[in-house]
Amino acid sequence: MTVEPSDLATRNLNAAQSMLERELVRHDTKASLLIAIDAGTLALAVSLGRGTHMGPAFLVPGLAGVCLLVASLFVLLISIRPHLAGSAGEGWELWSGMDQETLVNHMEADRRTDNVLFLSCVLHRKFKRLRMACDLQLAGLTALACAALTTGMA
Repeated sequence: MTVEPSDLATRNLNAAQSMLERELVRHDTKASLLIAIDAGTLALAVSLGRGTHMGPAFLVPGLAGVCLLVASLFVLLISIRPHLAGSAGEGWELWSGMDQETLVNHMEADRRTDNVLFLSCVLHRKFKRLRMACDLQLAGLTALACAALTTGMA
């Protein structure tokens, strides 16, 4: 016996699903911006550091900053990397393994609750990684700023 959701549950499920889909786009937009900041900062640091002899007062925070930015870049790339382990709650990944009859049968059921639960887990994981990448990026930029200040004082 299947339980049909009430009107209120239907509205709430639709709203939750829509909000989660918008949050996925929001995450990917933020991650793309942070990747651009990391890449630009790394390119600038490499071009400024190339060919110049800097002392240990610059090298220690400078290399630490570069390493932290590279770590941030890796975390961001992992965050946006698709997870294709066959664990999809609902969507194209799940549907891609179905034949036509199974897909039609599958579509006859209301699976919004499964989708909301699945998307919530995906978003939680993605935003945890995004937060970690931001922390790494902030630490890296701070270290590079320290390196620049020590070079300016020397």
